[in-house]
Amino acid sequence: MKFFKLVYLLFTPRLSTEEVGKKIVDKATRSAFRVFRDNDFRKLVKFSEISQTEQDRIFNELVVNAVVLAVLMTETRANQIEDSNFSRSVRILSKAIKKRYPEMLQALGVTNQQHIDMWHQLIDMRIEEYRKYEKDMRNDVDEATKHIPWLPIVITGTVDHIRRGKLKEGDTLFKIISSWLGPLLVGIQKVMFRLER
Repeated sequence: MKFFKLVYLLFTPRLSTEEVGKKIVDKATRSAFRVFRDNDFRKLVKFSEISQTEQDRIFNELVVNAVVLAVLMTETRANQIEDSNFSRSVRILSKAIKKRYPEMLQALGVTNQQHIDMWHQLIDMRIEEYRKYEKDMRNDVDEATKHIPWLPIVITGTVDHIRRGKLKEGDTLFKIISSWLGPLLVGIQKVMFRLER
């Protein structure tokens, strides 16, 4: 496995932090849209029975949680990297990811500054919420989860926000969100490998 990773690293063109941040957020938002359009997902959220406003809120939850997973994962990864220059690049990448979606909305023609500001606030709010949750649960998890705890936290948070805090044990939505965010995290890590060192 390490051999293939080395070959990948040697022969994959390097990208700037801005380019990698753009690719990660584009990947995250496209994947959120695929989940939003998925028939099984729509059945579980009773899509045809809810208002347009509620549908929009659910889509926004998918997007913000995908972006926040990328931000938290890159921040954590930056703390684990021994090479100080590369660690600095990963920290810059995390900041680039955080601001990319609101910038993308502006590029698509969203001119309402309140809407753009709302996205910055929502991303910051979720990051702080999940950091607090991680701090509270730090002593209750196994060693493997302590290194990168964000996947289970963001999965739970996504379902919690979609369900408006009405979580139920055995909810099939956990399975759908897990099967989306797990591969997304792997994809984000692959794109991150392309970051200039």
